[in-house]
Amino acid sequence: MLVQKLMGDTFEINLKTYDQNDGKMKMKNPSQDLFIWSILMVHQDMAKTFWIKGKDALSSALVAYKLLKSLKSKTENTNTKLANTIDECLNEWSELSVGVLSDCNANDEQKTRELLVRKVSIWGETSCFLIAVNSVNKEFIAEKACQTFLNNIWNGGLANENSFLRLLSCMFCPFLVITVLKYNIDNKKYSKNGKGKIHAKTGVGKANSVESNRQNLKKSTDEKRSFIGRKPSVEMTTGKHQITPREKLYHFFKAPVIICMYNVLSYIVFLSMFAFLLIFNFGSSLSSLDIALMVWVFTIFTEEVRQMGTPIPSKMCSKLHVYISDVWNKLDIFTIVLFITGMTVRFLPYNGALEAARVMLALNFISFCLRLLHIFSVHKHLGPKLVMMPKMLEDLMYFIVILLVFVVSYAIASHSILYHNSLPTWKTVVQVFRKSYLNIHGELFIDEIEVASEKCYILYNH
Repeated sequence: MLVQKLMGDTFEINLKTYDQNDGKMKMKNPSQDLFIWSILMVHQDMAKTFWIKGKDALSSALVAYKLLKSLKSKTENTNTKLANTIDECLNEWSELSVGVLSDCNANDEQKTRELLVRKVSIWGETSCFLIAVNSVNKEFIAEKACQTFLNNIWNGGLANENSFLRLLSCMFCPFLVITVLKYNIDNKKYSKNGKGKIHAKTGVGKANSVESNRQNLKKSTDEKRSFIGRKPSVEMTTGKHQITPREKLYHFFKAPVIICMYNVLSYIVFLSMFAFLLIFNFGSSLSSLDIALMVWVFTIFTEEVRQMGTPIPSKMCSKLHVYISDVWNKLDIFTIVLFITGMTVRFLPYNGALEAARVMLALNFISFCLRLLHIFSVHKHLGPKLVMMPKMLEDLMYFIVILLVFVVSYAIASHSILYHNSLPTWKTVVQVFRKSYLNIHGELFIDEIEVASEKCYILYNH
């Protein structure tokens, strides 16, 4: 299905249903189908008309952004004019989604956070936030509502004003949690209508911040004010309550930021144990340190299996495709397989098996250290640097190509002058480019050049 391919494996939707009366396939939601068709045909005005008449404004705008972005990636190299048109549509859908989210957040912040994570049935039981993440909609994710939502998830029940030093000191001395840290726990009471489902009675405007782009749709927009975030009604009262020491400890150890910090510390301990094994205690006999490392790697393997078993998507082949598409998961698989191979070769009764295992586990230690980069990606300062590095290397490749022109030309010219009629062997080829490469780093081989020049002078005189 075209829509499935454009949206990716995390998006599942069945646009057709089977009618048992006449045995024919019928459409579940014709306006939704026409909305998708108009998006794929890049009929922007028609798509906005069906968007207004549709059921869920925020998720539909994000789906339109994702579809157009995937469509652009497949057409920008063949049709420049169409790619420019899609760019304009992408900007408009991004503004519409941001406008809807801003109006929701201005009306009710709590229900806006619920709107971001609730499952949207018309788009395959996925959430607005997941669609935005999969489509890399940076403008949407950078909005205050999304950032506040992410900060609340990251800190859990802890307040945002807790410093890093406070958290670190409480990790080593958990009793400080009771007195040092601040908490952000609300006593929430819900009264539910219907069958226990949450429904937001939010009167939300729809993209008032982009009125200049869609003034001709204003009347229809007003008709949609009572629509967005359609859930059973919730009446909520919040108030601060006295937190007991037991609740403080519970919320401290449950907070994702604390779990991540403990994970980093435990991983550093693992690397220290691995380094101690390679340098001081590497032999053919099995030690308690070896067993501890094997158990530790097994826990890492179980975590990778858990990541592979995410509920979305539901198909196993799609789960594998989503898992393998992440370069960090490929590194994890390579690291675990290399560790198992190295440990197996280490105890084989063959000559040279121990040294081969030493080299394999040494390389395995490097791959384990590279996994730290993935852990550091969540840091607000280190994360952007990790994003910049691959892009910087791409630009650096062009400079390397220009540098190679000078290096190769100088290498061949200098070697032909200094060494006449060299033998045509691979050793000579390596020697030619090795010297030219080392010249870049300041190694000029003055002694060899002076000896060669003296020989040339003697031969010239004779």
